[in-house]
Amino acid sequence: SFPTRRSSDLVQLRAIRYFLGVHNKVPIPGLHGDMGWQKLKFRNYICVLRFWNRLINMDDNRLTKKIFKWDYELCNKNWSEDVKHILSDVDYDNIFTDVTICDLEFLYSKISNLQEIAWKAAVDSKPKLRTYALFKENVCTEKYVLSMLSRKQRSLLAQLRLGVLPLRIETGRYRRLAVEQRICELCDLNVVEEELHFIFTCPLNGTIRPNLLRQVENSNVNFQTLSEIGKLKSMMQNNIFSLSKYIEAAWNIRTKHLFN
Repeated sequence: SFPTRRSSDLVQLRAIRYFLGVHNKVPIPGLHGDMGWQKLKFRNYICVLRFWNRLINMDDNRLTKKIFKWDYELCNKNWSEDVKHILSDVDYDNIFTDVTICDLEFLYSKISNLQEIAWKAAVDSKPKLRTYALFKENVCTEKYVLSMLSRKQRSLLAQLRLGVLPLRIETGRYRRLAVEQRICELCDLNVVEEELHFIFTCPLNGTIRPNLLRQVENSNVNFQTLSEIGKLKSMMQNNIFSLSKYIEAAWNIRTKHLFN
């Protein structure tokens, strides 16, 4: 397939990590999914195909067109071969074979679908994104990314969403504990300390949780009828400020108890 611009991809990922306040062990599909930025590889596809159309429409007497014809005939480890791979990826080999212009809007839709499929498969393959996969449905810029949160709030929320908040489910991985052995050490429920437990059930946060639930129920009268995943998804979409404040307060309580 068309080669990725590796250095550009790394710069993009570095910018996302810095803005979200997460470390470099965060699964990349989660970063792309929450920021909603199209991968540079696919943006490159559109630029290349747009230039292809310009060349096809160019007068045959132009030097650029003559060079293009020579490049096309060669089609071996060159620009034309890259175009051939791109059109093959979107099942439109005939455009290259017939040397015709392409419908950029239609191909953009096809390329976006390719990205969505590749992204979903990548998310499902990452153990850290086990909870993320339950509520994140497609690549789009999430509300918390656009919201005026403090840097700490945005970082904690991003870490929780992307499965890298240092709860027992994550830190137990470093000690090679089986998932069922990563029990919450801050309560007596004898359950795995994962994201849903941290938000909804851990008694350690019992004093601050009612305030969060009151605020959420005021904006969604059906909130209590939802599953825990449904509740989390609803808060992610409609109660970003309340949820981020709660996570920050809960994390401060947890940290204080651990260090004490």
